[in-house]
Amino acid sequence: MTPHSKCSRKALRTFWLSLAVLVFIAGAAWAQKDMGSIVGTVRDSSGAMVQGAKVTVSDADRGTAFNTTTNQSGEYAANPLHIGRYNVTVEKEGFRKQVVGPIEVNVQARPEVNVTLNVGQIAETVTVSSQTPQLETETSELGQVVSARQATTLPLNGRNFAQLAQLAPGVSPAEPGSRTETSFGFSSNGARALQNNYLLDGVDNNANLGDVLNGSAYVIQP
Repeated sequence: MTPHSKCSRKALRTFWLSLAVLVFIAGAAWAQKDMGSIVGTVRDSSGAMVQGAKVTVSDADRGTAFNTTTNQSGEYAANPLHIGRYNVTVEKEGFRKQVVGPIEVNVQARPEVNVTLNVGQIAETVTVSSQTPQLETETSELGQVVSARQATTLPLNGRNFAQLAQLAPGVSPAEPGSRTETSFGFSSNGARALQNNYLLDGVDNNANLGDVLNGSAYVIQP
């Protein structure tokens, strides 16, 4: 075997390995497009950061939980999380356990839930009910959640779900004469209707010839 053929095989193996890594990373990134997260900081009553506090983010509807701990700056992050309602429980030896919730997590949302722990027995629990939406300060990305009630009661032409996109700010019907107009395509914040990207459960759902819905029988039963 010549040195040239050895180098060629090595280069080929490197190429395929790099390609596999890129595909894996891209797949993981796309799969999280319909997810959200909860972030925050834990302090004591004096304002000092609390390191090593146990943070449990529990899904109020599914019964699942995400466990993490605060870092040296008292910060924590729970991600990725499915869209839904969550309760945040913070525990640390020497402090009262605190529960905050329910917290609404929507598409690409990162609500900030900061917690202040008070000195006491860990068996004592302080519960804080969250009645107002958490201020979104962690990301500039926008998302829109359509409720089941909206999907079933709004008068959609042909029960085509694509019309629900127009509930989001900045979304309008596709430009007249475009090939997406008849399939209820839409324009988002001035972009062309063909520049939309459609995902179904995190998987690409575009037609081969352009960024239009892959199929013609997508309907929602009332």
